[in-house]
Formats: sequence, structure tokens, C-alpha cells
Amino acid sequence: MEEIIKYLVSSKHQLKRNGRYSQSDSVDVLIKLAKFLEHANIIGKVNKILMLPFTQSYSEYRLVNDCESNDPSFWVEFCDNGETFRLTDRDIIIKMR
Repeated sequence: MEEIIKYLVSSKHQLKRNGRYSQSDSVDVLIKLAKFLEHANIIGKVNKILMLPFTQSYSEYRLVNDCESNDPSFWVEFCDNGETFRLTDRDIIIKMR
């Protein structure tokens, strides 16, 4: 993982030298993600990593428990410490095995 982080840091500097700052910001996200995976000791347990697509409007994604029903009236929105947990475009989701 250390070599991957070094490669990403090098890529970020190269992008900045070439004036590609928005892509440099994306590499920043990858560096933070790699450091998290390294320190959380979850390498090999990650099933999928995805970034929510960019949208032109301000929309939110909601996490819900469908309570084994196709009827939305039975669904319960996920809360973290009593607060709804909403995602927006470009948030990253890590699915574990």
C-alpha cells in the first residue's frame, strides 16, 4: 500500500505541474482512501469501492432499510446518532464483504 500511496503522490504533483488541478483533487481523494484502507487494516475485505456520479442539480442519496418490503411506506431511513445520513454526488461508498 505504501508504494501505491507514493505513486499517487507523484501523480498528483505531475498533474499540478501540468495545470490539471481538478484531477489533482481527485488523486487527493484516492490518497486519503489508500491511507484509510492501510490504517484500518481492511485490505482484502473490500468488495467494491464506488464514487457516486456527479449531477448538475443538488440531489441527495438516502440510505434506507427496506424492511424486506417493496412498499416504500415500510422503509426506514438510516440514521447515525439520530441524524439522517445523506450522500451527495462524488461521495465514496466502500462495500465490505
